[in-house]
Amino acid sequence: MKSIGQLDRPVIIQKATKSQDAMGGSTFSYSNVATPFANVEWKSSSTDENENRVQGIQTVIFTIRNVSSVQKNINLQSNYRVAFPVSGGSVTSETQYYKVVGIRVIEGRQRFKELTTELDMRTFETS
Repeated sequence: MKSIGQLDRPVIIQKATKSQDAMGGSTFSYSNVATPFANVEWKSSSTDENENRVQGIQTVIFTIRNVSSVQKNINLQSNYRVAFPVSGGSVTSETQYYKVVGIRVIEGRQRFKELTTELDMRTFETS
């Protein structure tokens, strides 16, 4: 069971907006929708080699309070990501972006929300 004191890491939750570029392709731009404090739990990481490339996936769970209308509206139908680590409510050169792939509301009266995320780590050549 989480307590408020465990939510000690600032994060930025961003929502994607899809638009069309001049060539007719799609592009996404992200805007900040919330800047809550979160509990960060690194769950797993794995690597896979495919066609002489190594790709890693890291799964991280961010637990936030589920109190504001913005945080209650975070869902899987829209494209959300979590920026972490951040400093002073802004991204830094060390910030990475974790795609939200699962959501779970926990504890009575929807007190907390767990955002299961994945970070696609850079791929690199093996040969």
